Amino acid sequence: MTKHYEEIHKVSRELSFISCDCCKKQFNIDEHIFEIQDMIHIEHLGGYGSLFGDGVKVSADFCARCSNTLFGNFLTKEVVF
Repeated sequence: MTKHYEEIHKVSRELSFISCDCCKKQFNIDEHIFEIQDMIHIEHLGGYGSLFGDGVKVSADFCARCSNTLFGNFLTKEVVF
């Protein structure tokens, strides 16, 4: 039996940082792992009659500081262990 091999080149991407869509601060994956874990990501797909548009996806990333400033008064908070 003869085996034949072909060379395959794969391109991969690695996340290097996440930016807050409010304050625009960049959080490096290697240096700010705890801040990144505390970020809030919002993603919504508009339905029929949506203010955003039917079938339109909207999304945003907020750091903890901006999340607290923007949503702090509206969030329900509870300690969960």
